[in-house]
Amino acid sequence: RRFWLLVAVAVLSTAGAIAAYTYVALFVTEVSGFPTSSVGAILLARGVASVLGILAVGPMVDRNPWHALVATVALQSVALLGLYTFGHRPTVAVGLLAVAGLAFAAFTAALGGLVLHVAPGRSDLAAATLSAAVNVGITGGALVGSLALPSHGVHSTVLIGALLGCCGYVHGE
Repeated sequence: RRFWLLVAVAVLSTAGAIAAYTYVALFVTEVSGFPTSSVGAILLARGVASVLGILAVGPMVDRNPWHALVATVALQSVALLGLYTFGHRPTVAVGLLAVAGLAFAAFTAALGGLVLHVAPGRSDLAAATLSAAVNVGITGGALVGSLALPSHGVHSTVLIGALLGCCGYVHGE
């Protein structure tokens, strides 16, 4: 049972992250007001935060892997909700994008550790199933974001991401 919950959390939380992240360049230029030339530096900040997220989550996964996973999903959802609310403030937007990057990277690291604890048999098949679930989340998140973009604008993609993350959180709790 916990394994299939993990699969559901992986799909929903990944879809949420990707619904927002796929359109991050458009978001920071249209909503946050950054010039296009700033996008690379903003992505670098997110990338550095992602590395920090992976480093930080390791000890948490060792102590309580399920709690670590749920905490990263909650943090990602809060960061994306913050972007929806405060994304028009450039400095706040960069900070929240970094937090979202930290949370998603930590989430993927927690997934990798947790699958070994909840695998219902062979851990290699469980890991492959989880990998497929993440891929479904990636394609589903980009698809959902692309469907909202024409009618609701890029601002909606972070809200959709937050809501999908909240659904993942509810399944994980």
